Amino acid sequence: MFQNPFSLYLNTSYDRIMYDEKYIPENIDKVGKALKTNFNRNILMALIILAVIGLASSLYAWREPRAPFDLPITLWFQSFDSRTLRSTMVWVSYIFSSWRIALIVTAASFVLWRIWGREEAIFLAIAGIVSTIHVAIKLAIHRPRPLANLVQIFSIETTEGYPSGHAFASILIFGFLLYLILTLVPQRSLRIISLIFFPLLILLIGASRIFLGVHWTTDVLGGYIIGGFFLTGLIWLYERLKQRPSWINKPR
Repeated sequence: MFQNPFSLYLNTSYDRIMYDEKYIPENIDKVGKALKTNFNRNILMALIILAVIGLASSLYAWREPRAPFDLPITLWFQSFDSRTLRSTMVWVSYIFSSWRIALIVTAASFVLWRIWGREEAIFLAIAGIVSTIHVAIKLAIHRPRPLANLVQIFSIETTEGYPSGHAFASILIFGFLLYLILTLVPQRSLRIISLIFFPLLILLIGASRIFLGVHWTTDVLGGYIIGGFFLTGLIWLYERLKQRPSWINKPR
């Protein structure tokens, strides 16, 4: 049985409990309250952990231009350089950047609107808007990108390095899209495929930034951590609004 990685509240076993005849209404209410409490507790714990790690990594990035392991990892990535690999990494970074990621979010939001409703579409659009926050964080941290005398630079970038905007946006946008699929799609096979595809895509986007020499590994990790913080908050807000009667009873 598929287990939702984010919370017990949205576990598919909840439906089994709700419709099992051996549970009387009073017990069902208790189960619902317990699952809701677990969900809120898990979300709060995730937010605190991500906030602490994100703050610590940001302070480190503000003080240090790179971590001791950043250069060896980048050189290791680039040791696999080939024409095919380089072209792939360039295209991955190109597709998921600038106005192109905005176009992807717009198209995906339209599809969600048609399939599940306006709330899911709006929240995915919000994820896209929130993903631009990394620009302000870059300006605050002001960490330089890798230098050409240390690594090969396959793509020219002029903004600051920390956090990686690609990593930040990918985990926020594709992470929320994955969450919707895991909680709303009934087909188990599609959930499994999505659970494999989206994490691999997120990792590939981050790896492309390291390989191209435009980010250190800690830049990418920082993007994942801070993006994960905002993703967790977005999921919490989505689930809170989802419990409103106007949401639950809306036509599909």
